[in-house]
Amino acid sequence: MIVRLVLWLAALFDRHMARSSASTPQPPNPLPDQGLDEMIICSLPSVSYNAEADARLAECAICLMEFVDGDVTRVLPHCGHGFHVSCVDRWLRCHSSCPSCRGSVVAEEGCYK
Repeated sequence: MIVRLVLWLAALFDRHMARSSASTPQPPNPLPDQGLDEMIICSLPSVSYNAEADARLAECAICLMEFVDGDVTRVLPHCGHGFHVSCVDRWLRCHSSCPSCRGSVVAEEGCYK
């Protein structure tokens, strides 16, 4: 009789725990966004801005300043978004994605393509 009572209480407790954990949503564990290694950042191509050649780039989406001829810019290889080198390098030290589209900056092997 006591064994049945203990088993019944254990089953009741299990059912209660299953309901409470199902009704309480658990927050997702987001992966921390780690920045890129300085060597990878420096390996990304940088070019001097030329308004005639780079008509599709008008302003840096990080600092919101318009590009002027001679600005050193970095165009990310996968998405083609461009930024001032100083702006995007600071971003990439803390993040591994494009600040505009959040696309990955590096390939799986750890270097850009």
